[in-house]
Amino acid sequence: MNIRCLAALLILAVSLFSCSNKEEGEEIPFNTMAKGDNLDLNSGIPRQDVIIRSQEEWDDLIAVMGSQRFIETEIDFDTHLVIVAIGEVRGEGGWEFSITKIINLSDKVIVTVKETPPRFIAPTVMSQYYHVVKVPKLAKSIDFKYIK
Repeated sequence: MNIRCLAALLILAVSLFSCSNKEEGEEIPFNTMAKGDNLDLNSGIPRQDVIIRSQEEWDDLIAVMGSQRFIETEIDFDTHLVIVAIGEVRGEGGWEFSITKIINLSDKVIVTVKETPPRFIAPTVMSQYYHVVKVPKLAKSIDFKYIK
C-alpha cells in the first residue's frame, strides 16, 4: 500500500512540476510600418500604446508623426488594424525599442514590447522611440506587455 501511495504522489508531483505557467497561444504575424527613435519632440506625443481601427484614427496619427516615416500609408481597415507603441522621451540614444511578438490567447491578445537600455555609453541626445505594425483585424482586447 505504501508503495502505491508513494508512486501516486511521485506521479502527481512530476505532473505538477512539468506544467508550464507560460501563456500559450498562436503567434500573430505583423508587418512593420514605421520604427525609429526620432519622433518630433516638439509635437508633445506622450508615451502610449494605441490600437488604430479606423481610417480617421490612422489619418490623425499620420498628421502627428508625418507620412515620411511610414513604409506604407494605405491600410484596409476592413481586414487589418494598426498597433502603435511609443516610448517615453529619453535623454540618451542607444535604446532598443521593438514590438517583438503578438500572441493570440483565448480571451485576449498580448503585444510584447522589448525596451532595452544602451549597453554602452550612449550619446546625450533627446530621443523618443516608436514602433508601428500592421496585423490582421482582431476583435479581442489587446494588452501590452513591456520587457527589458
